[in-house]
Amino acid sequence: MKEIDRKEIQKMWNEAMIQNFIRRMLLYYDPYGLTIMGAPDDEYDSYVPKIFSFLLESMDQKFLEKRIYDLFQDVEVDDANRRRKTKQMAEDLVDLLRTEK
Repeated sequence: MKEIDRKEIQKMWNEAMIQNFIRRMLLYYDPYGLTIMGAPDDEYDSYVPKIFSFLLESMDQKFLEKRIYDLFQDVEVDDANRRRKTKQMAEDLVDLLRTEK
């Protein structure tokens, strides 16, 4: 998939909707296992702009998977679980953007 810039994303999709999707996705996958322990809903909000910026760089699923994987490199879970979660997050993002066109 070709690279796109912020203006193109804003034209093609609602940027706030995408960021909200990322926020909900992070709460669902809970990379640090914090929400299950009662952390507030804004626990992962600082990661939303970072993941959104990855989309501005490339919408390639493998690229997104690697960037998200690296973002949570200090997660204290086994590597297979981290890979599974980051792969699913990248798939979810690409699927969303493909359907929102």
